[in-house]
Amino acid sequence: MNLVERILEKFHVTTPRSAKRQKLQSDCPLRLTSRHFPDLVPSKKKASRKCIVCSKAKVRLETRYQCNECDVGLCVQPCFRKYHTADNF
Repeated sequence: MNLVERILEKFHVTTPRSAKRQKLQSDCPLRLTSRHFPDLVPSKKKASRKCIVCSKAKVRLETRYQCNECDVGLCVQPCFRKYHTADNF
């Protein structure tokens, strides 16, 4: 056992935890971590909403769908998937 301890003392290298990895875990937006589903905009609100993904691309597009968890209007295809999988939105 003494031999093992000496080898570990001589060759054991401690590596600091990556700050980037810790940051990713703590700064991960809820929209990327929980389950979200497209739903129709309720009839008591306006019948449609602006798609947040299309708006960032400077395209004006009204949609009848939204994510209830995020409370944003999103086109069902492809914006809903883009919004819930991309890091920067």
